[in-house]
Amino acid sequence: MVLHEYYFDNLKTGGGTGDPNNNSAFRKAAEQSFGGYDVWKAEFIGVGKMRGVGWAICYQNPTNGRLRITGLVCMKRATWLDLLRRW
Repeated sequence: MVLHEYYFDNLKTGGGTGDPNNNSAFRKAAEQSFGGYDVWKAEFIGVGKMRGVGWAICYQNPTNGRLRITGLVCMKRATWLDLLRRW
């Protein structure tokens, strides 16, 4: 349930407009972390398409500020701490 709550809490009224603009903080972070926004996007989509529950999670590493992508194999008691341990 927690991932669903995070997901729905982050949706904007009326939906998004597609890819972030070139000056957005997220796009800059994706470019710095993955070498390009398109590289980040392809990896994020790829993780979401992996066999499993279909969750792709992008988060910021609190130690170095870089973005990371992970996916969930199953929904059994997965917590954010479990995700952080995967580094």
